[in-house]
Amino acid sequence: MAAMDLKNPKEVVAEHVEALRDYAKRVIVRSGSLSVDEDVDRSSRLDEFFAVGSSFDLTEREMVFELYRGILSEPQRLGCDCATCRHRTDREG
Repeated sequence: MAAMDLKNPKEVVAEHVEALRDYAKRVIVRSGSLSVDEDVDRSSRLDEFFAVGSSFDLTEREMVFELYRGILSEPQRLGCDCATCRHRTDREG
């Protein structure tokens, strides 16, 4: 029988949270979008994240809070990242 390569569940959840936060930052903060493959990956990671969280009796609210913690409180720049927009944001902020 072949040996299975099992990951530590904490590492798996940490990887999911990191990837899901990256996706959220791109879509919510930067108004970007995900490719079809990324959206499938996001959905799969969310399902597993919620399954693991519920096995520890976490509420959906607690899991969502943990997932999105700090994303919206990061400073946001207006416009793109060109010198003109950076200068305008620095003057206004």
